[in-house]
Amino acid sequence: MANRKNMDHAIHPILRERYSPYAFDNKIIPQNDLCSLFEAARWTASSFNEQPWHFIVASRDDQQDFQRILSCLMPANAQWACEGSTIALGITRKIFSANGKMNRSAEHDLGQATANIVNEAMSRGIYAHQMAGILPDHAQELYAIPQEYMVVCAMVLGYLGDPMRLPPALRERERYPQERHSLHDFVFSDKWGATAPFVIDRSL
Repeated sequence: MANRKNMDHAIHPILRERYSPYAFDNKIIPQNDLCSLFEAARWTASSFNEQPWHFIVASRDDQQDFQRILSCLMPANAQWACEGSTIALGITRKIFSANGKMNRSAEHDLGQATANIVNEAMSRGIYAHQMAGILPDHAQELYAIPQEYMVVCAMVLGYLGDPMRLPPALRERERYPQERHSLHDFVFSDKWGATAPFVIDRSL
């Protein structure tokens, strides 16, 4: 389990306990739960309500589909992702459907939709590990994705497994404490780098 001892302020337990495991149990996620995860994505806010996100999903109960989507991951990620229950590719439409203009918020909106999936998953005891280490050109060709869409990321979903089954390097990474920047480092007011006055200094 992730080390959350450096939490500075109270947040919801789902957010507090979230982390990205490498060790997964290969137990299958029930279909109803999977539908609820993507229902959470469905109700994500987006620029002009464009809803530009799309997901290609494969579950390990169909090994042909599962191996196909695994081939879209960088080999270093595929070596542990293969133990997960479900893998999803995150894809976004780069242009607005109404006017054909570039949608600068498309990746942001995909990120929000993915975060909703992750939080809904955590509420059900399901963990997610997101990654940018993918082969987007291969995925684009393999799944015949039109050029106005961009393959951005992938996500493994599943239940926690035994870290001792991981290769030594990943086993050690699984134990890393979850470090985060202080609010002082990224919450500003007045000018760049000036910490917002409401930020409480926990070191005092």
